[in-house]
Amino acid sequence: MKDLLKFSSVVFEKCVGFINDMPTQTLPEIVISGRSNVGKSSLLNAIFGKKLAKTSKQAGKTRTMNVYNACGVRLIDLPGYGFALASPDEKKRWSKLVEEYFETRTPDLVLQLIDSRRLASENDLQMIKFLCSQKIKFAVVCTKSDKLGTKEREINKNILKQQIYKLNEDSEHKILYTSTNSGEGIKNLKSIISSI
Repeated sequence: MKDLLKFSSVVFEKCVGFINDMPTQTLPEIVISGRSNVGKSSLLNAIFGKKLAKTSKQAGKTRTMNVYNACGVRLIDLPGYGFALASPDEKKRWSKLVEEYFETRTPDLVLQLIDSRRLASENDLQMIKFLCSQKIKFAVVCTKSDKLGTKEREINKNILKQQIYKLNEDSEHKILYTSTNSGEGIKNLKSIISSI
């Protein structure tokens, strides 16, 4: 596949703790959203083809917005939500940062990550509902697909489709299964990003 965006040339642009520190929106922006420990950093590294995003087995490591520049598009990794051990003040700060992002900027695409082994959480569905209400283009990226069998995948996928349909019958979205271990879905995901 032609590497339209030269993903291997991606650079870490900056770590953002306050919305005013975000770079001016001069490039298309793709947001990566999902709960803590869903595999956002691992997926980014698979897309980039190198270990640029910091990964950890401990949830809640992404506590800021991390901005990457892929030679024509910015990928913005939001803080993971649903981290039980974070303090109330910390959760409030993360929530405010995410809210301010969507209030002040217009992403071209949101990659909403969901662990393929689990059904969408309440927080996942709240985010999807928000994206539908704002008519923001999104794709549901089911991570860790190598961890479940074909039958379980089909069951979970059908339930997820029904959940999204209930939120908005007219929403346009894709559901993509990915695995950073097997490489499943990574080329398709890069193609989706390149199309932006």
